[in-house]
Amino acid sequence: MDDGSHIIMLAAGSGSRMGGPKALMRVNGMPWWCWQHDRLSMLKAPATWVVSQPVHDELERAGAPLKMVINPKADAPMLSSVLVGIRALAADPPGGVFILPVDVPAPDAQVWDCLDARQMPAIPWCQGKSGHPVYLPWRWVQAMLLPLESHGDARLDSLLESDSIVVETDDADVLVNLNSPSDVQAWTDR
Repeated sequence: MDDGSHIIMLAAGSGSRMGGPKALMRVNGMPWWCWQHDRLSMLKAPATWVVSQPVHDELERAGAPLKMVINPKADAPMLSSVLVGIRALAADPPGGVFILPVDVPAPDAQVWDCLDARQMPAIPWCQGKSGHPVYLPWRWVQAMLLPLESHGDARLDSLLESDSIVVETDDADVLVNLNSPSDVQAWTDR
């Protein structure tokens, strides 16, 4: 991965289908944020976690070694958290950002490297479907996201439609979305 890239982990949602915030769910006896932190640590790239106030408080109590920013509108659409994350980086902008929802297991390093190498908005593609993380060069973030006053009805995938490329990968984790206990069980069984 390019040394100038930064990861934004989106973990502000309430996780209503999971019964609570997904960052805090337990997977094989360990909090999910630990799984994600361990997987991201192997990449040696800085990460900022966009969290709700309750998730922040719980992670602080647990002594989580995470850089966190709070999305005060945690019930807002995902783009709200993306904007909170990129604004937290705007004073010292990275070369680009990866956007990863907390409920998508961080994929192998080769996925991140392939996306980052494109130097344009890039989306992983596996088994004929798009997935995560999404890579955004900072120049695109400056032009398309920083000017947004609020998220309104905009969606990141809609903003990326004409500007992005897809990058083929065989890492099926880019397609995983841990929305329910059965999703978690299927992922751990695999």
